[in-house]
Amino acid sequence: RLLQPHEDGAADDRETDIDLFNLRHRRDRIDVVVVQPVPGKESFIEKMNGKAVELGLDQTFFLNESGLDETEGLSGAYGSARDVAKLLAYAIIKHPDIMSVTGENELIFSTFGNENHSAKNTNPNAASLPGILGSKTGFTDLAGGNLTVALDASFGRPIIIVVLGSSEEGRFRDVETLAKAVFADFYWSEKT
Repeated sequence: RLLQPHEDGAADDRETDIDLFNLRHRRDRIDVVVVQPVPGKESFIEKMNGKAVELGLDQTFFLNESGLDETEGLSGAYGSARDVAKLLAYAIIKHPDIMSVTGENELIFSTFGNENHSAKNTNPNAASLPGILGSKTGFTDLAGGNLTVALDASFGRPIIIVVLGSSEEGRFRDVETLAKAVFADFYWSEKT
């Protein structure tokens, strides 16, 4: 059974919908998810930064495990649109089964105790995007609304759209507008 934190920081075991795609950007929920696989946060953050270097993400670095703002003037993570696109491409190539569920509006799953839970996608347009291979949302006060999606434009021609610094709701419209433009206006010629 999962614990659901209250606004005052206390927790109980009442049933809850789990938003696995966004985790509602609450530090207490993200800590529960992130701290489990590694001995400590610092080790996990070091591994995140090491993977960024390994992948050639030259403009990406993490200050915390969640990417949430550290202070009013310091973000928890930094990265360029190019780096975000590279990272999503890596995730889709290495973990297509995990990334594919980010194209669903809702995922129903059962725990070991056979309790059903619902994970609702933060992106309300995910399932309507043509050929979606995967996506990642993000929002903080400093970064604004961010969204990256990978779409299968045609056989062997995936595209990745990255929107950074939009509004919390505007990021979804921005990606949808860009996706429509790609599919309407681009001609994919044969490779020579």
